[in-house]
Amino acid sequence: MKEFTSGVELKSKVIVSALPDTFKELHTKWGTLNLDSNDSVFKEARRLFAETFNKNALMQYTYLINEETDNYIENLTQRVQANPNEEILLVPELKDLCLQIFSKIFSGKGLSDEQVQMFNDYNDALLALPFEKKKLEKGRVALETLKGEMIARFKESVRGGDNRNTAGKFFSDIIADREGFEDDDRIASVIVLFVWGAYIECASLMVNSMTAITKYDANYTDKILAELQEQDSKSGIESSDFAFWSDMHETLGVLRESLRLIPPGGGTPRYSEVDFEFQGYRIPAGTAVMMDPRIGNTDPNLFTDPEMFAPTRWVPNKSDGANSGCPFQGTAVKLGVGSWFPGGFGAHQCPGIPLAELTSKMFLAKTVKAFDGWTFKSGVDDNGNPKFVEVPIKIPSDDFGVKFSVRQ
Repeated sequence: MKEFTSGVELKSKVIVSALPDTFKELHTKWGTLNLDSNDSVFKEARRLFAETFNKNALMQYTYLINEETDNYIENLTQRVQANPNEEILLVPELKDLCLQIFSKIFSGKGLSDEQVQMFNDYNDALLALPFEKKKLEKGRVALETLKGEMIARFKESVRGGDNRNTAGKFFSDIIADREGFEDDDRIASVIVLFVWGAYIECASLMVNSMTAITKYDANYTDKILAELQEQDSKSGIESSDFAFWSDMHETLGVLRESLRLIPPGGGTPRYSEVDFEFQGYRIPAGTAVMMDPRIGNTDPNLFTDPEMFAPTRWVPNKSDGANSGCPFQGTAVKLGVGSWFPGGFGAHQCPGIPLAELTSKMFLAKTVKAFDGWTFKSGVDDNGNPKFVEVPIKIPSDDFGVKFSVRQ
């Protein structure tokens, strides 16, 4: 692992994207998954990522995410109270929630129903097979239409004549007058890609965290609720503050155990244009290789009792040793380089993992606060677990139904 992730020779050779040509086209020439990590355009994009997803940026986004999530949970609660037997098709709703949040962060405004459908058409086309002509054409049309909308929003934003939110202003200010971002097509494409980036995966993480609790330890909701109440009791911080969520280690542990036990998929394949050798094996030119996070996720050398759901792996030991008796406490907090990479590894790893974790953390905690339980109805297999769309990314199917019980 160390040789693969740190070898200078490999980094200079295994650089060509092995993704389908249709994906490369729709991901645009500005999309980082298409680019050689030595390319100047790629390096400019990574610098943008660093500013967009660091701690200071997350602090700017927290108020908006908190407000949007509160509104969704309040609406959901009212619907359940009005009809306790209603079956909520959760996956499409959470996809919409994530899209609206990310659109407001990266474009300053939400999306119409038509624009939401365009993002779904675009995503479907990215994942389509080359012979699915109608799906691909819908995706192309959606991409061009969305790019036109996003560049219009950006230009309105930099003129200062709009009603953009704080998060949207923060992001547009990062891009404005940025070296390498003078091209309208690049700006429009980047905004579309930022909004699209992980909305499916983020919604999937939200659902999978609920699934993991139900499947492995339904009592873990009590720990989340207690952690939330502890944060609420602290003076000087509110749920709209980033600091409020930074200490929600138990909740984060549930998310990370969900990612570990129900991973969305493998890494992104790349290849070398020349033969190379790796640990005694000759890898022919053009052979796709990748780091697959699913292998390490169940490695007992990395995770004690890897089949066990133990969110406390990700909870640091308290300095007073109060939790030192737990055999899992903090065991995954300081894993070695290359041991844990749910969003890929190296130059092309997903930069938005911190944003996805923050958004999902808020959703899970607020769901636990509003509902004392949930049961799965339609869209489940014979064991009562959600059915998944398996290819190319493992995500719960849209017909997955959930019945909620409002906390009294």
